[in-house]
Formats: sequence, C-alpha cells, structure tokens
Amino acid sequence: MKKLFTGRKSVAVVAVGAALLCGSLPLVATAASAASVTNITVWGSGGDQSQEVNGIQYAVAEYNKEYAGKYHAKLQFVDNISTVQETASANDEGTVMEGDGPTLSYLAYSGKIAPLKAYVSAAAVKGQSSYIQGQDTYQGKLYAMATINGTLTLYGNVKLLNEAGITACGSAPTTASCYPSEWSNAWTAAQFGQVLKTLAANSSIAKLDNGDVWAANIAYGGEYGAYGFLPILNSAGSPIVSGNSATKALETPSVYAALADWASWMPTNDQTSNGTGTAFDAGTEPLLWGGHWQLPGMLTGAVTNNGADASNVVGIPLPNFGYGAKDGAGSNVWEIGADATTAQKQAAGAFLNIVSSPTFQDLYTYGNGNAKYGDGAIPADPAAVAKDPTVATPSGVLYYAAKAENNACPAGKILTTCFAVPRPVTPAYPGITSAISTLFSSLATQGAQGAVSSSTIQSLVATAVDSINSYYQQFNNFK
Repeated sequence: MKKLFTGRKSVAVVAVGAALLCGSLPLVATAASAASVTNITVWGSGGDQSQEVNGIQYAVAEYNKEYAGKYHAKLQFVDNISTVQETASANDEGTVMEGDGPTLSYLAYSGKIAPLKAYVSAAAVKGQSSYIQGQDTYQGKLYAMATINGTLTLYGNVKLLNEAGITACGSAPTTASCYPSEWSNAWTAAQFGQVLKTLAANSSIAKLDNGDVWAANIAYGGEYGAYGFLPILNSAGSPIVSGNSATKALETPSVYAALADWASWMPTNDQTSNGTGTAFDAGTEPLLWGGHWQLPGMLTGAVTNNGADASNVVGIPLPNFGYGAKDGAGSNVWEIGADATTAQKQAAGAFLNIVSSPTFQDLYTYGNGNAKYGDGAIPADPAAVAKDPTVATPSGVLYYAAKAENNACPAGKILTTCFAVPRPVTPAYPGITSAISTLFSSLATQGAQGAVSSSTIQSLVATAVDSINSYYQQFNNFK
C-alpha cells in the first residue's frame, strides 16, 4: 500500500554506516566539471513514518556524495503522490518517483514511466522477490524496483485476549477460544464473529473503549480502503475482475456472505478515533485490523506499558471467508519518469540501485538494527529478511505474515492454498481503488448503525461493479 505523505517537516537523517553503498553498485563516480553534472529530481512520499522520511533523505544524501561531479539529485516530498502521478503530464513529473505497486500498470499504459532494465543492475533486479518482480512488470517489461513488501494482519493485545479466555492455539486446532498464528489455520468468519462476542461479553474489556473490542482502520483513508479490504473479497474467492469486467467476479453469493459478516462486526465508533488504531496503541482495544506500518507505534505505545512489553503485541491471520485466509501484498516502488533524458535515466538507475539494496532495505524496515526506527515492512529482497527479527524469527510479530507473503497467489487467480494476493495488475486499478473504497466505506457506515440487509449489500456491490466496468469502458478496455 502507498501511504500518503502528511506534510511533516524534515527530520534528521538516520545515521548508518557507509556499507549502504558497498561494491554492488555498477556505476562509479568520475571526475567531471560542474557543467557535465546530470541533475535529477527525486519525488518521495515518505508515507506516515518519520523513519521513512529519514531513509529517503539519507539515500539522496549518500547518492549525491557517491556521485558528486557526475550526478546530483534534488529531493522533493509530494503530497498525494499517486494522484499527482496519475494526473500530471509526463514532462511535469519527477525523474525518479516513489509510487505504489498496483498503480504501475496505469502509469506504464499512460506513458508516464519508463522501462528500466537498461538502467539498473542485473544483480539488483535478481535480488527482488519473485512476487515483487511480478507486481512491477507490465506487458513483459520491468518498470520499477521496490524497497518493501507490505502486509496486513490482525494485531492482538495478548493481555486482553487472555483476560477473555482467548489464548494462543499453539499446535491445537483453531477455535474461537484461541488465536492462531499460521495463515493456514486462520479463524473462520464464524469463529471470528464468536471471538468478538466473547470479548464484548467481558465487562472489564468492553468498558475500556465504549464497547468496541476491535477496529477495522476504516478511517485510515487513502488507498487503504482498497488495500485493507480486498483480502475479504479474495478470501471469498473473488479475483475482483475477470477479463475487463467485475460482474462475474464480484456479484457472487460468497462475496455477499463475506460482506454481510464484515458489516455485522462493525464497531459503532470505528469511524472516529478508533479508526486509525489509536485505541489499540493505547492498550484499550484487544484487536486491530491493520498494516505493517502501524507496528512501530504499537511497540513503543501504551499497549506495551503497564507491566507489558513488546511481546504483548501478537500478529494473527486475517479471517478465512471460505477460500483460505488472504493477505494484501506489494507496496512502495521506485520508478523512472518517461520524459527523462537517457543521461537522466542512467542517473536514476544508479539511485534505484541504492534504494533497492538489502542494506537500505534493512535501514528502511528495521532501522539498521533498532526496531523503533523501522517502518515494520517486509524487505523486498529475501536477503534482507534474515536480518529483521520482526519477520525473521517466530517470536517476531509479523513472522507468520512474512511467511504468507512468500506464498502468493498467481496474478488474477484465487487458490485455497495461497495466502498473499496481488492487487489486480491492470491499468484499471485507480478505478478499482475508488469503487472498492466506496463499497467498504458505505458498508462500514451502515454496519455501525445496525444490521445491513442482503438487498443493500447486493446494491452496494452492483454500484461497485458498474463503477469498475465503466472505468474499463472509459479507456476502451486499455487496448
């Protein structure tokens, strides 16, 4: 998921060793006059984590140091960067741009970004996970390099879960009285519904947050409205679109049933302060449906205080709606603007080699060895995973989510044996994002007010289908 830059002031760069620029880089700075320096503009978003801003600032500073006299990068943080990329003309965009994986197809189709195989090192490309390479490829050409792979999970407050009699399943079968770890053993929708009832029936837990015992993060905003909830539809067996239409993929009994379950669980206050995870961070809510980028705040927030520590936060698979538990996948990528000159594309390729290196991924995801500085994501290069204890060891909160990411479904297909599902790899993704976000926002609003009828659910799905199909038609099916 591409998170939005919130306009914070610049902060000090993270101090890490010069190992970031070890000998794997194919381009070496040479003496040159100021007139021969190739200038590029780097557009970053920085997400909603200061450490991400730090990492990008550090990468640009080191790039300028390494290639002084040959290349020089000017950094600019861009609000709502995905929207800007989609709407601006190619000659008004950055030379290097941080983007979101699923929007890549649209940008490539629109001629906004350039194929980059000729400008990045073969070793850097080989180091990207197979799923990431699939996400970043359009019509057989590679258009981006990635630093991270995103993930979703149900975060659990162990202390509060145990208080309600819900303990770790371990090797025992999954029931509503224990929480699973492996995605292959996820709660069914019925079991998760019972878990919420059990938590709500515990008077000491229910009074902590006005009766709400979980948050869906529905108020988070941005692309999260699609990224956060597409796994529900995927777990119900839907690939979202089939061919150039959403009709047969979304208008199914299994999708209607999954949405009915989700609506029935909706907390009454989820669209207020709880909708961004603040109640979970404060230790007053047992469960949070959220993304990797929220983990650092949890590990330093009140949920780990009051006699608890970081082990009080546990990662639980998302519920299984019939076709196996499904996770979101993919995240931030780095692209080269199509309007750049050949010299600028070569300079941009040198920058992409830096931000896709395992050493930089360690800095960005795990803060170079200090978890509170990382953004919680899974490194895009498997070689970097082993250094990150949040995902590399069973005691890590996102260890099992990282395992799920390594078992991705084929693009456009939903199998019961795979867990991570790529968002639809199609130029229509901006239209899909809008339609799915509206669907879940509307469903959350109505679910928070009481039972949602089957006719209402079918009507909301039909509206989403019409919106997606119209988007395809608007672009003549992207022929």
